[in-house]
Formats: sequence, structure tokens, C-alpha cells
Amino acid sequence: MVESLKKTYFVGSYNINHKLQLSIDNLLMFMQETASQHIDLNHFGWYELQQEHQFWVLAKIEVNIMHTAAWNESIQVETWGKKAELLTLYRDFIISDMQDNTIATATSSWLILDTDTHKPIQPDKYIQDFPSCPHRNAIETKPIKVVMPTNAPYTESEERKVYISDIDMNLHANNTHYIRWAIDEIPFEFAKKHHLIHIAVNFNSEARYGDKFKIKTAQNDLQFTQQIIRIEDNSILAQIQTTWQQD
Repeated sequence: MVESLKKTYFVGSYNINHKLQLSIDNLLMFMQETASQHIDLNHFGWYELQQEHQFWVLAKIEVNIMHTAAWNESIQVETWGKKAELLTLYRDFIISDMQDNTIATATSSWLILDTDTHKPIQPDKYIQDFPSCPHRNAIETKPIKVVMPTNAPYTESEERKVYISDIDMNLHANNTHYIRWAIDEIPFEFAKKHHLIHIAVNFNSEARYGDKFKIKTAQNDLQFTQQIIRIEDNSILAQIQTTWQQD
């Protein structure tokens, strides 16, 4: 078993935001690619699960950001599995610069879904071979539950739609697009003067091609809490909380 995996990524011009820094959705892409390669090395990745009519989904993720990588820099992403609980498998990440200084930490929870029913399955078959480091934590606590403030004023986006370019190999919107959609609703004047230091995301339901959705955004000083809501049935697809710091 490969207990942990570390990969190096170059921050290209296609990975950065308006500040010439690695965007949060691209950081999560790097993290999930590392996780994918790790489970592939341990022989229960996408292809293996497809044979069992199953697939991985990210349920929750929380990231603390100490420093944001810049254009033309390289970063290292290390990931490892942790102890599984009931239906949930946990995974942590440490992101560092090329001098091994930690620039971000993350923890996440994952489920295995049945391809036909899209319901979680018992991962007993995989737990015995799940390469875990149960006493190593990038973040000591489990990823938080994001709760929308009940008494805070909020804005509501225009109606939006899931397009072909949003769809991934599991035929639903890739989870990094949820994050990009939410960031798009942060006021640009605010984003120009602040940088992201924390993000927590709860993925509640799958968004599929053609789904129409809206985004509710509540701001409390330097923190935004958001819901992505499918218009057809008013179901909450995801809840996102971001905390920012002034530049």
C-alpha cells in the first residue's frame, strides 16, 4: 500500500486569478488530482470502481490558506487517507512550497455512490485495503458543517445553468465548478482588496446538465456564506463558506 502521495504542480497562466495568484478552484483541482492518483496506486480508483458500478464523490472539504502560490511558482501537494467511519472515508492534504514550507492545509470526507441509484454504499470492501495514516492530521477536526445564517440579509444571483463544460466523467457538474460559481458571486470590489484564507464546502446533491440554479449569498464582514440552489425542486446543491483577509 502507498500510504501517502506527494505531487508537484506548476502554476501556469491558466491557473491564476486577477491577482496573478493560484485560484482556489485550481488549487482544489490539484488536490483532487493527487487524491485520484493516490487511490489509483492503491487499486480502487475510478476505473476499478466503475467495474463495480460505483464512483467516488467528495462530500465535504475544508481548507486553511496561509499563503497563496503565485504565477510561475511550483507547489507540492501531499495527501493521505485517514480512519473511515460508517459510510465516510476521510482524507487530508498539506500544500507546501518548494522549500517545504506549508502554505495550506485541508481535510475532506468522501463517499462511494452506486452508479445506478446514486446512493452511498458501505465501503467495507475497501476499508481493509484503504491506506490510512490515522494519527496524522493536517487539520485536527473533521470538515465543518456549513450553515446559512437565518437572520442575515442576502443577495440572490440571476438564474444560471449547468453546461456541457461543467460536466465531468461521472456525468454531473464537477465539484470545483460549484466553488467557481460561488466565488463569481463575491463582489469584485471586495475581491480586489482581500484574499481568501479559509473555505469550507458541503456538497449535498449532484448538479446535472441542464439544471438551472441560483446562488444565495450572505455577508458578515469578512465572511461569506452561500447556497447553490436548484430551481426546479429548490434543493440545496452545495453550501460554501469563505473567510477573507484584507490585503
